[in-house]
Amino acid sequence: MQSFLESDFFKLPAGIRCPNCWSFCYATAKSRVKRTTTPTTNNRECLSCAIGCIPTMIQNRKKPINLFVVPPFTSTPINFIITIQRQSRKNTVGAEALQLLRDFISTNKAMPHLSTHVQFIMPPIGSIGSGLASYRDMNRSLKDERETIYSPISDIMFMLTAVMRNEDDKVTLVASQMSSITCKPSNLIQLLEDFKEFKISPKNVSFLLGGFETQEGNLSCNPFSLNGEEMMTIFEKKENLPWVNELKLNCFARMFVDGLVSGRNTTKMLEAFLTPAEIIGIFKKIAIIQEEDEMEIEE
Repeated sequence: MQSFLESDFFKLPAGIRCPNCWSFCYATAKSRVKRTTTPTTNNRECLSCAIGCIPTMIQNRKKPINLFVVPPFTSTPINFIITIQRQSRKNTVGAEALQLLRDFISTNKAMPHLSTHVQFIMPPIGSIGSGLASYRDMNRSLKDERETIYSPISDIMFMLTAVMRNEDDKVTLVASQMSSITCKPSNLIQLLEDFKEFKISPKNVSFLLGGFETQEGNLSCNPFSLNGEEMMTIFEKKENLPWVNELKLNCFARMFVDGLVSGRNTTKMLEAFLTPAEIIGIFKKIAIIQEEDEMEIEE
């Protein structure tokens, strides 16, 4: 049997499944409840299993669509801009995080279609859950410090197809890094394929990444953009680009979050595939994920 490291990173299946109930889920946690139905209590499982309850059908809850703004009435093509706010477990986000991407949009010249389209900034959406999860399963609404509710990323198709003119308009997804959306290529391909189902071509979907990093206590950014068609070509050719490596390291960190135990995925195996600097980066990301595991589960 192949180890995870020997598997083709570009062909990993989309989304994550709970190893206990086999349901698709948006996040997993270590089991904290001892039950006769689960042989061990160290397995990672979906949050519903972890707290010992039947999964809640979130889509049946009555939720307001807050801050939905009607686009301008114009014959000029529109570039619909949506900022994606990444949260692993909590569904609240600080005002400074919202303002950071807002300022980035208003001051950065890397924004696609600046000279050809009306730039229309839509309300932010929340990407709440594991970086391994499909956008389809991330259905938790985002809140800011004022308790304002924003739509989850699972609603993105309906938000855009309600207002977009497919032949003329564009959409630009803005995030800090590509891993703020997901850390698996298959999840990004699934997102683009779903856009195609709604007659929105991948070439009309752009990604603008800030590349935010803290260096010597100061926040720096190295922005870049690409469209969905370019992204799919990069994945098809398995190109080794910095943002692709960032996806890979984040993916590895989530796969090895419970430690490199004896077996197929060992430290020796890790050293055969990654550089010492990459291994250090993985352990740093693992520490962040383990810290998030100690948080109380929010429903």
